[in-house]
Amino acid sequence: MEFVLIHRALGPLPPEVMKRGLEFVKKLLAEPSKVVPGGKIIAAYTAYAQSLVVCIWEAPRVDALIPFLEQVWAVGWETEVIPAEKMETYIPKLEKMLAQMAGS
Repeated sequence: MEFVLIHRALGPLPPEVMKRGLEFVKKLLAEPSKVVPGGKIIAAYTAYAQSLVVCIWEAPRVDALIPFLEQVWAVGWETEVIPAEKMETYIPKLEKMLAQMAGS
């Protein structure tokens, strides 16, 4: 399953906290599945002049992200997690729902 993660800094980050965060990101990029078991990063975007990072992760379950989210929080970021679904998966579900509604 895919998840959109929106990370926002909890406030101004001192250089030593930013350095810890950078080391964490390097470790994460080197071996994502060590941080999120069975997970991989699909895409990431860092906003310029903002404390905002958006990532798309593929993970077996949302709870596989929890240790990662706790580490992100520990280096000064909060994260919103949004389950995502590919359109090719969503469209058949929508068609089924519409068919059920028409039959009601």
